[in-house]
Amino acid sequence: MIEVEVNKRIKCDFKDDFFCDIIKATLKKIKISKAKISIAIVGNKEIQNLNLKYRYKDEVTDVLSFRAVEAGDSFELEPNYLGEIILNFPYIVRQAKDLNHSTQKEIEIMLRHGLLHLLGYTHEQMRQLDIEAI
Repeated sequence: MIEVEVNKRIKCDFKDDFFCDIIKATLKKIKISKAKISIAIVGNKEIQNLNLKYRYKDEVTDVLSFRAVEAGDSFELEPNYLGEIILNFPYIVRQAKDLNHSTQKEIEIMLRHGLLHLLGYTHEQMRQLDIEAI
């Protein structure tokens, strides 16, 4: 079973099911049937603070992923819990306009990007995939 928790910390016009459906469809395509994932929808200030605290980069970004179990850890916080994806909604809206496509499409791309990080993919490995086709 795939469980997705959505925590909206700022106003967002998309329903929770929209985010859940993207995660579930992506996991199904890559043949993962058991997973728990948290998604937080935040703004510029919160993601910048998280980026500074955990990545030592004092800048705004579109998405961050925090794996529940990093390589070498010998424990899990909760069975099948992969971690949390943090989406910066205002940034993603602006980025979609800059890229001349819909906010919906940009959210899908960013969620898949974050999910692949939770699964251990690096940016180099992701470059070899077509994230939009997953």
